[in-house]
Amino acid sequence: MLLCSLELLKKGKIENPPPSEVFEKALAEVYHYWFHSDKRYHIFIACWIIGSYMYVIFGRYPPLHLQGPRESGKSTLIDFLSHVAWNPTDPVCALRSAGLFRTIELNRPTYLVDITKLNPKSEEYGDIVDVFEAGWEEGHAIIRCIGENLAPVSFYTFCPKAVASRQTLPFQAKCIRIITEQARDKAYTERRRFMRWDPELPGLVAGLLRCALNLWPEVLKAYQALEQTEKLTGRAFDLWAPVLAVCKVFAPDHYEELLKLAEEDAEKRERGDLMSEVEDAVLAILFPMEGETVSFLLKELTEKVQNSVSWVKTWHPVKSAIVNLGIVKKEYQTSKGLAYNFDLERVREKAQARGVVPEEAPSREAESQKPIMVAVKDWCRAYRDERGEISLEDLAKFIKEELHLEPQRVIAEAYKQGILMPSPKPGKAVVV
Repeated sequence: MLLCSLELLKKGKIENPPPSEVFEKALAEVYHYWFHSDKRYHIFIACWIIGSYMYVIFGRYPPLHLQGPRESGKSTLIDFLSHVAWNPTDPVCALRSAGLFRTIELNRPTYLVDITKLNPKSEEYGDIVDVFEAGWEEGHAIIRCIGENLAPVSFYTFCPKAVASRQTLPFQAKCIRIITEQARDKAYTERRRFMRWDPELPGLVAGLLRCALNLWPEVLKAYQALEQTEKLTGRAFDLWAPVLAVCKVFAPDHYEELLKLAEEDAEKRERGDLMSEVEDAVLAILFPMEGETVSFLLKELTEKVQNSVSWVKTWHPVKSAIVNLGIVKKEYQTSKGLAYNFDLERVREKAQARGVVPEEAPSREAESQKPIMVAVKDWCRAYRDERGEISLEDLAKFIKEELHLEPQRVIAEAYKQGILMPSPKPGKAVVV
């Protein structure tokens, strides 16, 4: 960047290599280090890397999710991105919400994560999911209460992100996922060891930066001209559009290949969303059941699912949903057909993790006490002063001692829901 600035000062312009040359160089490096049997994914990765240098012009940028078993190239590709993507972080192996917020706020990086899975029982799970859910779009911020006064601070979340994991992510719908494959050629493992000394990578980064500085108006024009196709619509189109626009400018000969891949991904998303609907319906039916196990005929369960999911016409999607959820303790044949004995503890875990709360079966806790935010709102209105303000210290004490919860998270949620507004006075908040 300093060399570009000096060149601009001396020559009045910044030279850049031809965009096709930069793309081919990026594509060659992706091929060199990372294996996938579908070569269109190499085109996608090369375009995603180029786009990371100008992500701000799109207003949306797709998080990349690499999912697969051990030794299938996930960490290798994350490592490669840490050498060539825009302003990359080192690959993060243990996500912590505080570091995640501050790193994105301060650096506007390409944020790289290499983990096995996210732990839903972690106190920080909700914050991490919020950042990735919101952070693929410009303008979405996360509010956290910071310091002794618990002052609300808005954190910027928009930046390119890539996550490698062995399991599905809770924000999967807002990612482009690649199922990674194990390379038969051991040369890929050997090459990774020498990646940090690859003399070609610094030149590639310089070319990417120079092209971004000069060609972003062309990419933006291509992005604005893109139209949805019959198969690529809605959120899938929004996710793929930035990468397709880059391809239009840097690799037009590969555009149809990449568009075909995007349309195939959109079709998979539609099927996946439909199956999630059936899975949630099954959990909603089983969640209220008492005891450790419960048995249902597949036919009976299908009829119940059809009451809430009208497009289900046969037992086939219901059976697939049951298998996907992994909640069966025993499967057996009866004179009336196939039956399942369900593990209700697993059902409750799955339902809570997915946010399935059946209306017909409110929890005992919900029946016996007010929801947390209602309790917070009631307290705030009871203890506000004549100016309509409350002490954040007193509110934190109430949350900790009476609700037995972590004050920071609850107060942040109160700001988010509009129960509180920031006050110019330290340690105070305005009750709405």
